[in-house]
Amino acid sequence: MRIFSSHDFDRDVIYMDTDSLKYSGNYDNLFDEYNKTVYNKYVEMCERFPNDLTIDMFMPEDIKGIKHPIGYYELDGKYSEFKTLGSKKYCYRSIEDGKLHITVSGVSKKAAYALNDDINNFNLNMKWGYLDSGKLSVTYKTNQEPITFKDIDGNYYTTKNKYAVVLQPTSYTLGITPVYEALIEYYRRGKERVFTK
Repeated sequence: MRIFSSHDFDRDVIYMDTDSLKYSGNYDNLFDEYNKTVYNKYVEMCERFPNDLTIDMFMPEDIKGIKHPIGYYELDGKYSEFKTLGSKKYCYRSIEDGKLHITVSGVSKKAAYALNDDINNFNLNMKWGYLDSGKLSVTYKTNQEPITFKDIDGNYYTTKNKYAVVLQPTSYTLGITPVYEALIEYYRRGKERVFTK
């Protein structure tokens, strides 16, 4: 099976992470070719194990009943604007609905409203308050004292669990890693060497 890489459309790749690829231009034929290769592998596996496998096993349905073949590239939309501050930190305007959307690891997608419909507001040090971010901070307790609490019906309970996890709403501030900052600076300076060990 031929696995294509960003070298196939190198200069048009805008963003990549573990499960996402953003690019400009038309490369439908590349993705169609890849998906056909994956489908042929499904068929081959089903022929090798006819009593154990069916094509449908490789195509789970989502909550809406739409099949999503495992390993396929799927188009998740087209954008008129796109801005990223690193892996799992990007903002885009969808051509389909004209709205700004965000993908920021740990932040609610609903928090896009804080951009006031302006992609330029998606910047370093942008801060979402704890009510808007949808982000939770996690605290682990490993030697918790017994706790008595009252439920919604007024019943009291005591827990003697020594281990606990506390989830609390927290704020979130956009930032970038030093490596990503160095990459931006590298291109800003005309590709002079700016990386350090």
